[in-house]
Amino acid sequence: MVIGASLIYSIPAHDFSFAKTSGRVTGEINPGNKNAEIFDGYYPLKLAWENFSPTECNASDDLGDIDEILKNCTYTVGTNWTSMWTVKLSEGYYGFTPEGFHNNNDYDDVGPWQVSFERSVEGDLDKNGKDDAVVILRLNYGGSGSWLNMIILIQLGDGYYEQTANYMFEDREVIRGLSVDNGIITVRIIVKDDNDSYCCPSVYDTYRFRITD
Repeated sequence: MVIGASLIYSIPAHDFSFAKTSGRVTGEINPGNKNAEIFDGYYPLKLAWENFSPTECNASDDLGDIDEILKNCTYTVGTNWTSMWTVKLSEGYYGFTPEGFHNNNDYDDVGPWQVSFERSVEGDLDKNGKDDAVVILRLNYGGSGSWLNMIILIQLGDGYYEQTANYMFEDREVIRGLSVDNGIITVRIIVKDDNDSYCCPSVYDTYRFRITD
């Protein structure tokens, strides 16, 4: 029985570097489109906290493919307007409902209503020869909105994954592509224009991330 999430008080710590460019694409959205890939440099963002909880996941666990391992990890999650919370996934899912009367705002105090595994990709992010993992989780706080969290897991020498960052996308953005190449995370995503409604993002973006010292 799930008893709820654990609150994490977040203290900015590590840096990621980040670059993006935007461009509206007409017609069918194509993840391979090259029109939105003009990058003029990486810009540092504070995206991590000193006190992420242990993931309790090991790359060498005998659970089949890597997704089966990542669907059962402990993650630190949140949005740009909530506290950070620790949740334990089971088969790719976490759910919690407060006892008694509650409304959507209650989830700000007790943690997310649902967290679900969306996708993952492996690649060496810190150039130590071991495959790290980038995990996309979807958060819902009881309303119509949903937020994608990009979790960065670094594989340690003993095979255990350590969460080092959590990047929070905006409400109802849609990821169309996720890859790691030469230590660079590339996210192809549909985001909202100033004139878009919350339900319907329409602008094709490419985000790139990399770890910096």
